[in-house]
Amino acid sequence: MEYKGYSVNEILEVHRLHSNVSAYYGLLSPLQITLEDCTGTGEKEVYAVEMTSTTRHYYHMAPTTEKFAAFNSRPPHQHNYFEMMFVLKGEITQEIEEQEYLYPAGSCCIINRNIRHAERFRRRARLLFLGFSVELVQQLQQAVQNAWFAQEKAMRDNPVIAFLADELRNDETKTYLDLFPAFRNQNAIEEISQLFAAMQSQLMEPQTGATAILHGLVLRLFGYLGDGALYHSSRVALGRNTEDLIFLHITHLLEDTHGRMTRSALEKALNYSGNYLNSVVVRHTGLCLFDYGMKFCMDYACQLLADTDRTVQQIAAELNFSNRTHFYKLFAEHTGMTPRQYRLKYHGDTFGESPQ
Repeated sequence: MEYKGYSVNEILEVHRLHSNVSAYYGLLSPLQITLEDCTGTGEKEVYAVEMTSTTRHYYHMAPTTEKFAAFNSRPPHQHNYFEMMFVLKGEITQEIEEQEYLYPAGSCCIINRNIRHAERFRRRARLLFLGFSVELVQQLQQAVQNAWFAQEKAMRDNPVIAFLADELRNDETKTYLDLFPAFRNQNAIEEISQLFAAMQSQLMEPQTGATAILHGLVLRLFGYLGDGALYHSSRVALGRNTEDLIFLHITHLLEDTHGRMTRSALEKALNYSGNYLNSVVVRHTGLCLFDYGMKFCMDYACQLLADTDRTVQQIAAELNFSNRTHFYKLFAEHTGMTPRQYRLKYHGDTFGESPQ
């Protein structure tokens, strides 16, 4: 398809800008980075955008009252390229094919080509976008196939690379990749910011070898996001209920913390009220949030009893139980046995512990 619209600073070409249904963006370079920053919705707040590509750099700032409403009322758009959105600060509502998904700081998604979507600021937020062309994805795939080192060859199984490869084979697929930070990944924003800053530096002041360096930086970004210890990745088929994705995020966080993540901590991580998160879990499992978390907690306790020689007291302490009697009670409710009975059955040795 040819794109005959108007150029946005020679970085994007926009088609059907004033459509009430969907605008269409064409990428005019292999790679572009956009930083959008909204400091708030008050009269003294500002909205700023900075765009950098292989050909141009553009910066614009205006009072929020002038740009914010217009930005948030834009119709959805599609593009002929892949787009990664990463939330650096605050939260954003991503409207994807008429369904809304909330993205808090540290979370990320990769939007396939030809999917209608729009970002909606809720309040103060800072977003990073990476637009990359089909040709760039093909070049990165080739680089992975021709890699010299084992660490690079491992990228062949990377979930981000796999998602992009599948989407290249079928550009009509209505899926996107959701990426949510693991609970113990406290450095996501700093790590991603550093990678984007390095890319922007190469785009703005390219020297010999800049193309190869940019290829490497994008692959490092994909490697970071595709590391299961750092990010949980989920392919989301459009038409799927929004609550399904929220439930998946709850499950990942409870898995990360062996079920010992408080309701208030979940509220902070997901930016939803505890009552709402509880209702999501009840609808999906029939269990309340506490009981669902205890399932992960007691499963991990069973694993430690069967596979290690740690004492029951040590296991209870690791799972943040200050009251051992309470741990025994919950364990018995979950398994029908005491910890000692469970260990004797599945390990064969109680290591001299008292018969509780």
